[in-house]
Amino acid sequence: MNTQTAAPVYTAPVVLDAGDVVKVTLGTNNFDTADDTQYKNA
Repeated sequence: MNTQTAAPVYTAPVVLDAGDVVKVTLGTNNFDTADDTQYKNA
């Protein structure tokens, strides 16, 4: 019973975290590309 309760409770935060991670990854990807370009330009 403890495991069943932990499963749904864990799924909720994981889904929210995934959305945040996806947004952060997208932003980091853009920043990474910009940083790479600036470094090459410099």
